[in-house]
Amino acid sequence: MYFKLHWLVHFLVGTALGLACLLGAHAEAADSATTATVHGHVSDPSGARIAKAQITIATASGTAAKTVASDDTGAYEARGLTPGNYVVIVDSPGFAEFQSQALELTPGEVKRVDVTMAIEVAQQSVEVSDDTPQVSVDAGSNANSIVIKGSDLDALSDDPDELANELSALAGPSAGPNGGQIYIDGFTGGQLPPKSAIREIRINQNPFSAEFDRLGYGRIEILTKPGTNQLHGRVFLQGNQSSLNTGNPFTPSVPPYYMLQYNGTVTGSLGKKTSFEMSVEQRNNHDENVYTYTPAVLDTTSGQYTLSPTQFSDTLSNPHDRIEIAPRIDVQLGQKDTLTLRYQFFRNAESGDIGSNDLPSQSQDTHFIEHTIQASDAHIVNDHMVNETRFEYRRSSDSAAPVSTAPTLVVSGNFTGGGASGQSSSQHDEHFELQNITTMSKGSHAIKFGTRLRDNRIASSSFSNRNGTLVFSEQGYVDALNALAAGDSLSTLPQGDFTQLRISAGRTDFNANVFDAALFIEDDWRVSPRFTLSGGLRWESQNHISDRSDWAPRVALAYALDAKGNKPAKTVLRAGYGIFYDRFDVDSVLSAAENGIDSGQAQVTLLSPACLSGTDLNSMDFTACLPSQPYAATPQTTTVQISPDFHSPYVNQFGASIERQATKSITATVTYLRSLGVHQMVTRDANAYLPGTFEYGSTTLTGARPDAALGVINEFYPEAVFKQNQMIVNVNARLGPKFSMFGFYNFSDANSNGAGGTASNSYNLNQDYGRAGFVSRHMVFMMGNYVGPWGIRVNPFVIAHTGRPYNVVSSLDLTGDQYLNNRPSIVASSLCTAGSTQYYQTKFGCLNTIPQPGEDLIPINAGDSPASAAVNLRLSRDFGIGPKVESGGGGDFGGPRGHWRGRGPGGGFGPGGFGGNGGRPGMAGSQGAARKYSLSFSVQALNVLNIINYGTPLGTVGTSRFGESTSLQRGPFSSGAAARRIFMQAVFSF
Repeated sequence: MYFKLHWLVHFLVGTALGLACLLGAHAEAADSATTATVHGHVSDPSGARIAKAQITIATASGTAAKTVASDDTGAYEARGLTPGNYVVIVDSPGFAEFQSQALELTPGEVKRVDVTMAIEVAQQSVEVSDDTPQVSVDAGSNANSIVIKGSDLDALSDDPDELANELSALAGPSAGPNGGQIYIDGFTGGQLPPKSAIREIRINQNPFSAEFDRLGYGRIEILTKPGTNQLHGRVFLQGNQSSLNTGNPFTPSVPPYYMLQYNGTVTGSLGKKTSFEMSVEQRNNHDENVYTYTPAVLDTTSGQYTLSPTQFSDTLSNPHDRIEIAPRIDVQLGQKDTLTLRYQFFRNAESGDIGSNDLPSQSQDTHFIEHTIQASDAHIVNDHMVNETRFEYRRSSDSAAPVSTAPTLVVSGNFTGGGASGQSSSQHDEHFELQNITTMSKGSHAIKFGTRLRDNRIASSSFSNRNGTLVFSEQGYVDALNALAAGDSLSTLPQGDFTQLRISAGRTDFNANVFDAALFIEDDWRVSPRFTLSGGLRWESQNHISDRSDWAPRVALAYALDAKGNKPAKTVLRAGYGIFYDRFDVDSVLSAAENGIDSGQAQVTLLSPACLSGTDLNSMDFTACLPSQPYAATPQTTTVQISPDFHSPYVNQFGASIERQATKSITATVTYLRSLGVHQMVTRDANAYLPGTFEYGSTTLTGARPDAALGVINEFYPEAVFKQNQMIVNVNARLGPKFSMFGFYNFSDANSNGAGGTASNSYNLNQDYGRAGFVSRHMVFMMGNYVGPWGIRVNPFVIAHTGRPYNVVSSLDLTGDQYLNNRPSIVASSLCTAGSTQYYQTKFGCLNTIPQPGEDLIPINAGDSPASAAVNLRLSRDFGIGPKVESGGGGDFGGPRGHWRGRGPGGGFGPGGFGGNGGRPGMAGSQGAARKYSLSFSVQALNVLNIINYGTPLGTVGTSRFGESTSLQRGPFSSGAAARRIFMQAVFSF
């Protein structure tokens, strides 16, 4: 499979590059046309786009050759210009008139002129460039970033779950186990807004900026749409049903299912100084989840239970319905102030959500409601300074109710049955976030500084594991059924059959609160036209950990290697270094509060079933297993704590890239990243048996813990590390107005000693040093936008990667720490005899599930998951209907309302615009003259080639399906029931 994917990666990359070059040559041949084009954006000093500005393209003698107006996104385009010398004149109320230097336009040339207007009589700035994408030495103009807006958003799915998958693929792999981060209007966390409410998506911009806490590679910034000065609206309907999809290889038949999604968006003016935008979306997704397991069956001849030779599979109905309501208001408080208010209501209800190896009795009915309020004020202090204040309050409530209260039954490497261990629970979360950011320019310096304050609170009431959990090996489960059928106690089971018993009792209500603060300052210094030096410093702090002061310096440079005179550079070298911290999250603080030594809750774990009574695994009595009240920590209880010397995890990241303007319409970037994660969090037993005092199966060693009065102490321990190297090749092409493409190939190699996981040896983390399980070695991605004959828009979306490593483990707790992650040893093949319950012959060799001292353990993450690939394709066609209207340029109805609208977070627009001019002509989007209304039809096929992508294989040695995949790969590769899915959509706009 590795060689197949390796070939596929090279094929896709080669095809993409070849297609880009081919079409690039075609596009450049088309440049022999007799006319030229000037286009760009008009902005105010804060970066806000100015609508309805008048742009005049005049000859050197002052004669107007073309006059156009900027649209609601500040974009303009003037076509059909005769080659010659011109100037660009821009006029907008409240701003000084702008006039560019002379521009020489050649036949077929497309020149970009971006204008920054100034208030009153201050001097404007202008950026003149050829077709995007382009290379630049600006700090935020790295060519491997991507900006998606306007009609290019159509390439992404409207289904919120699929959209989240696609955004993660677009951002590519970040460094370390925590992945990237999503910002919504500058705020962290929260629900994705409906796609109809999204104005722009920025990915991987300015990766070493001190403004952000997390790594820049993998960062996704989502900006929502403001209102407009004219009434516009959009209604769409999207549907999918099982008859349009393919089947599932794990079950012969799947009951009918469907998805239906509605969305309505309206935007307009509430007066001269107020505009609004509102989106309402509902999705009813009645899916099917496929589950598989190997059951124990009764042999009528022997009267004994045996493991079935065949795998059983079935489906469980999985309805999950959601609704989102997202209004936004933009108010001009004065000539220099813009206030933005946004509210989002989100509700999701779901049942039947189980894993691929969970039985239907594991299901819970869940309800989630979230309210989000955001307010921001952008204030223009003067011509050189803008201050923005943002505040967010988010409150959510989450509840779950089980369909079964029976004990949870875990058969390692096979299935999980009985009632859900979570049982009944309810939780309320509150999130407060305040930001203040100032942007200023001083000569050749662009300075930004600010602060962020966050507070997260949780109030939880949980009856988790009150039903009890029984954990068996696969053979132990069969032996238990036979013992109970014969009237025997489970205490008669052989050692190793019964793995552990877990049950909780006592207090159920707990609270947690985490507060963190950050300050930052950065300076982008334009040393010369060919050299930019950026430096920044970030300071962070939070409560609940001993580490209260974290300093994160950042530095980056961009240097044009071949700039000569006034000619733009074709090659730019970038390099940067930064430290990025991960904050200790509120859920971990809650876990420590719920299960602390003095919490008043007992979480009991026993390695013997002697205290159990009953004749049915689904109705065992756990009463005798609980300690006497009050529920204090004992040698039988499991507690949770934060390391007393906790140091915030952080990543040292160095990056260097070469950006090359391959042609007028294609840029290519090669990037190398080196990431070193230190103080990475791992969970270990802080009260583990001392080395040499515990041996599984021994009759002479009883085991001794550092604190004999306590049992297992699960400690959040920040002493793991990871080392990661990445090589990324990006191609960004805009080959004329009808075709654009973005793609990348990523090679990643990472090693770790357990970062983000659980230690198999609490006294020696390096026993687990080896391949990290959070990376795929090879990944390729491509996304395109092509307008073909008859106005048919084609949007391909391709993603493929090799499988991630997976761990090979024994089903036994070999160290007494209750973690079922101990690895077997590799021994002589002669020990693997038929019928052995300790030695197993596998593709990794003969494995001993009870390794002895001195034997070599199998390396960490020795297995390789199957490779995955998917090709998504959307076809759409717009039809203009109704009376003809005067076209004002482009743009969906998501642009700013005039010059006073706040710019939103993040500064200017990046260089790597994925393509497109910001929207369809007018609102019609059809060929020819614009119409008052438009009607669009589209069909989207996810995994159109119906590639069967298998999930991670089972890694528990000794189980009947060891090394086999029992599910499809999720994410962008499949849904719960189908490998290929087809969605139909209709959109009406006015």
